[in-house]
Amino acid sequence: DFGYLQEPCCSCCPKFSAHAPNGDTLVTATSHPCQIGIYFPCPCGPCSRVTWDLKDGDGNDLGEVVKKIPLRWCKWACPGQDIDYYHVDLSKLPSSNMKALVMALTVFIDFRFMAQEEDDDHDAATAAEGE
Repeated sequence: DFGYLQEPCCSCCPKFSAHAPNGDTLVTATSHPCQIGIYFPCPCGPCSRVTWDLKDGDGNDLGEVVKKIPLRWCKWACPGQDIDYYHVDLSKLPSSNMKALVMALTVFIDFRFMAQEEDDDHDAATAAEGE
């Protein structure tokens, strides 16, 4: 076991964490609530990037995860492809287990926070098929 991921309940200040199997906090990913791109993703200007700061259990800086909001027309121009851009800084992480946890945390962030619009579309399509 590498550990587990957790999302504390706080919708206005997104925070995610990765824990060791014994419960110790290994990495936290925190986003500032003033990032407009969290609530209104747009492919240009200040809304085009969302950054999560990575810190260890003692509050030391470990890097960052940056989500770049893609142009929506790219999905139209290339049907069947989901385009997501992430930059994950792994340079300050001490072990391969920590790097694996941060990569899993990045996928978790994308699934829990950034992919809500697509999930709503899928749910609506599924409900329409059931009628």
